Amino acid sequence: MVADDTADEQSTAQHPYADDVVPGGDQLAEQVRELQRDGAVTVVVSGNQEAVGAADCGLGLHRDGEPPPWGAHLLLGEDTAAATLLIDAINAATIVDDQSRTLAAGGSGVGAVAALQGTGVRAASRGMLGVNAAAAAAFAGGRWRSRTLLSRPVVAPEGRAPWHLMPAETALARLGSDRDGLAATDAEQRARTQDDSDAPVGVGLWQAFADELANPLTPVLAAGAALSAATGSLIDAGLVAALTGASTVMGGMQRVRTDRALGDLLRKSAAGVTVRRDGTEQYVAASRLVAGDIVVLGHSDVVPADCRIVEANELEVDESSLSGESLPVAKSAAPVAAAEISGRTSMLYEGTTIAVGRAVAVVVATGTATEAGRSMALARSSETPSGSSARLDELTKQGTPLAIGGAATVAVAGLLRGVPLRESLGTAVNLAVASVPEGLPFVRNAAQLASARRLAEQGALVRNPHTLEALGRADVLCFDKTGTLTRGTLSLTSVGDTSATQDVEELDDAHRAVLAAALRATPGEDDPDELEHATDRGVVAGAQAADVDVRADTPAWQRATDLPFEPSRGYHATVGDTGAGRLLSVKGAPEVVLPRCAFADGSGKQVRFGKRAREAVSRTLDCLAGQGHRVLVVAERRLDSDTGAADSADPADLDDAAVTDLVYRGFVALADPVRTSAAPAAAQLRRAGVQVVMLTGDHPATADAIATRVNGGANGEASDDAESTATSETSETSKTAETFEPKADSAAHVVTGPELAELDDEQIADRLLDVDVIARCSPNDKVRIIRALQSRGRTVAMTGDGANDAPAIRLADVGIALGKRGTPAARTAADVVVTDDQLATITAALLEGRALWSSVRDALAILLGGNLGEVSFSVLTSLITGRSPLTARQILLVNLLTDLAPAVAIALREPKRDEVDGLLSGGPTSALGGQLNRELLLRAVITTLGASAGWGLARVTGRRQRAATIALAALVGTQLGQTLAIGGLDRRVLLASVGSALALGGIIQTPGVSQFFGCTPLGPVGWSIALGTSTSATVLGVIGDRLLPG
Repeated sequence: MVADDTADEQSTAQHPYADDVVPGGDQLAEQVRELQRDGAVTVVVSGNQEAVGAADCGLGLHRDGEPPPWGAHLLLGEDTAAATLLIDAINAATIVDDQSRTLAAGGSGVGAVAALQGTGVRAASRGMLGVNAAAAAAFAGGRWRSRTLLSRPVVAPEGRAPWHLMPAETALARLGSDRDGLAATDAEQRARTQDDSDAPVGVGLWQAFADELANPLTPVLAAGAALSAATGSLIDAGLVAALTGASTVMGGMQRVRTDRALGDLLRKSAAGVTVRRDGTEQYVAASRLVAGDIVVLGHSDVVPADCRIVEANELEVDESSLSGESLPVAKSAAPVAAAEISGRTSMLYEGTTIAVGRAVAVVVATGTATEAGRSMALARSSETPSGSSARLDELTKQGTPLAIGGAATVAVAGLLRGVPLRESLGTAVNLAVASVPEGLPFVRNAAQLASARRLAEQGALVRNPHTLEALGRADVLCFDKTGTLTRGTLSLTSVGDTSATQDVEELDDAHRAVLAAALRATPGEDDPDELEHATDRGVVAGAQAADVDVRADTPAWQRATDLPFEPSRGYHATVGDTGAGRLLSVKGAPEVVLPRCAFADGSGKQVRFGKRAREAVSRTLDCLAGQGHRVLVVAERRLDSDTGAADSADPADLDDAAVTDLVYRGFVALADPVRTSAAPAAAQLRRAGVQVVMLTGDHPATADAIATRVNGGANGEASDDAESTATSETSETSKTAETFEPKADSAAHVVTGPELAELDDEQIADRLLDVDVIARCSPNDKVRIIRALQSRGRTVAMTGDGANDAPAIRLADVGIALGKRGTPAARTAADVVVTDDQLATITAALLEGRALWSSVRDALAILLGGNLGEVSFSVLTSLITGRSPLTARQILLVNLLTDLAPAVAIALREPKRDEVDGLLSGGPTSALGGQLNRELLLRAVITTLGASAGWGLARVTGRRQRAATIALAALVGTQLGQTLAIGGLDRRVLLASVGSALALGGIIQTPGVSQFFGCTPLGPVGWSIALGTSTSATVLGVIGDRLLPG
């Protein structure tokens, strides 16, 4: 697949089934021919006439007024969405072709078996029935694929209009709007022509059922049921179909329930907005906005669409959901030239939040055309196969030849001993069908649903239970820093003066006085949540936690008047009455307040704030700023009546002229704090063998400090740079944000996004082997990182909460979103939504995934090991007598009694607390590697031994039907005994095993029912033989399990 710069990037970058995606250029046609010489079949999306003509499939793009590329097979104009659909259709057609060939071969085989069961014309009609049924199934599958393809959300192409560069009036004119907004009739007309952005999340019931059937075992079970029906065993075919249907219903219902719960989360987070229409302001749902609407936004409002700012008043916006940056970004209506979204200060983007101020803006994009909407659409459209499907595919490929080989051996043995062809063929077919573990999908779904429900009780919403198996395989966990490892809010971390910097938890009297001064220079609200600025909220909350108030060092202080913060002013000033005069308190940006300071408070004395002292303070503040802290300088001075006109004026007349000749008191530093649960969760993940990688847009110094705390480096303390004092002249203190170098003994290995951008995918994969932190990481970097890790066979889980995380969340093997803080795009993309935003819940989810693999291993040993033993027993006895003692119905009965209830009971076991360390250190590699193979072979050998011993003793002492019944009882007893050995004293396992044993006894001893299953009632001798041989075989199995190396 080849694209040139005419094509939309998103239409060609999301197709992992292509061998390569090659950007075009001046020599595009020659590149196409070179690829064809190498054996490639090319699809070209281009406006280059020669290139699309040379391609095997040319999709021609051209703008209005330009000559179309007539050599193309299809002319699309500017419709890049159609190019995306066509490219996706290629993959869908390939899948349909493969499935249709498989169905054709299977239908022919079923038809051949059916024809052998009939005579004359009836044989031909029976044979055609299988062929026609396969053709109908192929047609239905193709139609379903096409409907699924057309139902995918269309990813809107990135708008070419440079709204951020345009003056506000130009943008309004281009959108056909003005400052009074659209007319209501015009808005309604525009709404009818735009896509519905409120499409429900998830899938419908029938779609969920179809998805559940799309696993590798379904065709095998379907073929088995068809073969049973072809040989006249309609009841056997019905049993297989019933088990498959029950498994499908279980999984589909869980998927639909979880998607509905996620939809409720999204609806609760849906926002309304004040919009101007017909010259008046009205409140409407955000989903009713159209391009050209004028919206009015204030403090704490969520931006409902992508907008161009028309008016801005002291505007700051929290863009952490989009860019990952914790600190608010100042915005204005002035046009700006910026390539990156984070630099477009004249724009507001959907999902971001107004932190401070007020804005009037015009909507330029809604729905999937917004930046967040595009992320959501891409997230919905890129599905990844689950780990269970891959494992089932592998097991099916390994087990099918064994089943076919065993059936062929039985058929040949029968023919050699004179058994009629039809009878031998029927026996062989029934054995092959019965040997398929039809209970495997049912048991798998039961285990996944049980784990999903346990996680739901702990605050994790699992959208697709199959995800848990992939989570159990995860060996890399990528954390988005903001809001995931950190709280996503600014909190007070430290306070400094002219002599030292102290953590907020360890303030002495001098530093408490600095914090009290900062508190005086803060708007007067007792509740931090009522304050408009995030920095003010952080200062007030930090002072409350440190038990500091405005009168800590000035007991009689009373607030008089305030000069509020404005972005153009850069500080907040307050005048208060101390009882002995008036006190001016100022808190603001260092670059604004420091030049206004003429003195410094040194140990209670005022000293000249000279150049050297000012530079020392600046170095400390630069260091903190480089580590991601928001630093505010605190200064004060007394306003005496004899110091000047500005001082003697009424407090209500406070203005910028009075804010001069200040006394530097110190500074307060705020940062996005690390969650208290982050370090223990990271430690537990590392013990589980999971590499923890932090992704952040912050500076490397910030990332290194946070990662050191999370990883437990330096005893959990922050970097020493954050503790440097104002007067330090050491090289550590003089480091700035542009000269960061990680310490040699740093617990984290840091690399930046720009550094990765210079590497190819192979080099990135090599570089990530020992990297803990990626700083300055963009959304595109996250996608490249995940792909690089996956290319090395790593199973990657991605945790995030922002719209910018959505593509990476969906691309990862397991996507995890935080529910409370997470944006709709992130929650929609995720496989697991952590509703309580606790990292411990993520660790619990990993534990459930590992426990699930342990349960899957035990269940597979029961299902596959038992079936392998059944086939081995049938082959062995067929070689001896020419016929298998067990009929297909009896083998299905064995599977029902030993596979279903006991295997489900094993799968439903909850992980025990004393097994946590073992489960975390385990996983699919240990669970499903050599240990599984050993258990499968051991169970198969023991099952064969128990059944053969019972059958052999019974043949000596009685009739063939009695011997077959004893063999059936010994076979079931041996498998149930091994299940008890695995499950121990678990209540569910005991009940299931005892219940299955009683059911078998009832079936064998009940006249009529016994004959239906081809059995005969047994006496005490017969039951003694069955019980003795099964018990002996089970004991041998336990001994062998302990003796064999594991």
